[in-house]
Parts: sequence; C-alpha cells; structure tokens
Amino acid sequence: MNEPDLAASPEHALHVACAFWRWKDLNPLCEPGGFVAVTKRINGGTNGMADRREWLQKVERILGDDAASGAAPEPDVETVVAVQRALQEFGYPEVGAADGLIGSRTNAAIHRFRQQNGLPPGGIDAVLLEALGLDL
Repeated sequence: MNEPDLAASPEHALHVACAFWRWKDLNPLCEPGGFVAVTKRINGGTNGMADRREWLQKVERILGDDAASGAAPEPDVETVVAVQRALQEFGYPEVGAADGLIGSRTNAAIHRFRQQNGLPPGGIDAVLLEALGLDL
C-alpha cells in the first residue's frame, strides 16, 4: 500500500494480478463468450474493449490454438454484429442493438434460437452461423 510502484515490478506483478483476479471472482466468468462479462467486472463497463480484444488476440497467438485447450475462440466484432442482425431478422428482438458485444441479451437470443431450432447448446459457432445462413 505504501509503495504502489512495486505492483508493476516483475517480482510482484503476477502476485498482484492474481490477487486482483481472485478479489473480483473472475474465474466463473471465463467461459466461451464471457469476454464482455470479464471486462465489465474489471472496468464496470465495456470501455477499452477494442484494446482488450487486441491483447487477447496477441495472447492467443503466443499460447496457441484455442482448440487445443477446448475453448471456443472469441468471435470477432464483425461476426458478432452479423449474428445479432441475423437474429433480429429471424424475430429475436431480445438481442438488442447490433453492437458487436456478446452480453446477456445476445446470449439469451442465441440460446432461444438454438433451442427453438433443435441446435445443440453453445454460443457463436459454425453450427449457429450455418443455421442463420451466414457464410463468414
């Protein structure tokens, strides 16, 4: 507390980051499609989203393919907007604005669309894109 600059030092940075992660209880939000929820828990909103997505892409390139970890990759903003617009056209108004953010409204629309169309549970994946008629 008396020496805040120590938090940025290599000897302490990881410990501080892990303590913050635990304090904010972020692990339960770290599921595919949880990127926005984690950002909101950290920032209180979605400010800085573009920068966070860029950092996520850098980390994914360094750590390797998401398929190896079993996690679905976070879709890019253009894909999310296309899905949101398609869901609106199919009559799922709960999706809200086509803003490129996967929030609770988008997830609710995806869940209902998948359920009503006999699709397996999931998020934005190849199965959903095909069912929506999107060739991205």
